[in-house]
Amino acid sequence: IKVITLSLGTKPKSNYKDDPLCQAVDAASTFGITVTVAAGNSGPDPSTITSPAISPNVITVGACNDREASHSKSATIADFSSVGPTQDGFEKPDVLAPGVGINSLANKSLGYKELSGTSMATPVVAGCAALLYEKYPDMTPSQIKEIIVSNAVDLGLDSNIQGSGLLSIEKIINSIKERPPEDRPDDPHVPDEVTEPFLSHDTFLVMLLVIVILSL
Repeated sequence: IKVITLSLGTKPKSNYKDDPLCQAVDAASTFGITVTVAAGNSGPDPSTITSPAISPNVITVGACNDREASHSKSATIADFSSVGPTQDGFEKPDVLAPGVGINSLANKSLGYKELSGTSMATPVVAGCAALLYEKYPDMTPSQIKEIIVSNAVDLGLDSNIQGSGLLSIEKIINSIKERPPEDRPDDPHVPDEVTEPFLSHDTFLVMLLVIVILSL
C-alpha cells in the first residue's frame, strides 16, 4: 500500500495527537503511506475541518466548483467545502480539486450519478499521488505532499480557504522535469510528528480496517 484515500470525517474531539483517527493516519504516514483526506462539507464557516483531515501529516483536500478545472484561475472554492484553521492552529485544507458535479458510481444500481463534495475531490489528489509513486516509488509521503502542494495554482484566496490552491497535474509534471524528486529533501514545512512508529504493523492494519468499515 502506497496511498490511502479517505472520503470520510467526523468532528474532532481533541487535538490531533490524541485523536484516534489522526493516530491511525499518522501511523500510515510513518509506514511510508501517503494519506489524502476529505476536508469536510461544513463550509463556508471557519474551523470546520473534520478528523482525520486535521492532521498535518495528511493531504487535506477541499473542493472547487469547476469539474473541468485543471490549472485555471477561474475556479473557485465550493460553498460547502470546509475551511480552517484547525483547533491546533494548522492552516487547512492543503489543496483543492474538482468536487462539484462529479460523475460517480451509484451504490444501489449499476449506473452512475453526479455527486458533489470534498469526498469527490479527494480521490483526484490520491490518483496524482499514485502516479508520482509509480514513477518514483522511493518518495516519502512528505515529498509527495510537497510536490503536490507547491505546484498548486494560487486562486488568490486565504490559505485557510484554498490551501496552496488548485491541484495542477501540468505544473507537477513540468516541475519534476526540471527537478527530479531524488534532488529534493523532505519539505521542512511538512511536519513529521512521529519519528518512530507508535503502532505495530498489525495494530495499524486493524485500525485501517476499522476506518474502511466506517466509510462503507
